[in-house]
Amino acid sequence: MDQDKARDCLTRKMEILEKIAKNTSMQHRLVRKQDMRGLKRLLIERGRMIDELAAVNLELGKDEIGENWIDLQGLMAAILAKQSEIMSLNDEVLQAAMEEKAQIAAELNNSRVMREAKSNYVKQWALTGYRSSLNLKG
Repeated sequence: MDQDKARDCLTRKMEILEKIAKNTSMQHRLVRKQDMRGLKRLLIERGRMIDELAAVNLELGKDEIGENWIDLQGLMAAILAKQSEIMSLNDEVLQAAMEEKAQIAAELNNSRVMREAKSNYVKQWALTGYRSSLNLKG
């Protein structure tokens, strides 16, 4: 693989990784907003970007990049840094999603508990309070 073609592939890979990082930060905001439709759209886009990234990696994998190309080593180091940044963003999004799931489950549980309490206890005491003759003077 000649140096220009390798540089083009690595540049394309870096562009895709930047798009994935932007997509991941958008996912984090949508998880907090609980916007599932937007999150689904972003995940579909992310799948397409990962497919593009796999194609670039396949093209890069055909031939070895020469170790004597010093100027490409800097680009490859930047790519590795971007990949680690994306992994940390993914961890943050996953953690935020788990927190939102726990919060939603707690809200649903509380609303279910309150509904059962109202239907079983509050209404029952309200009905018997009107029929009771304890407050009547006799």
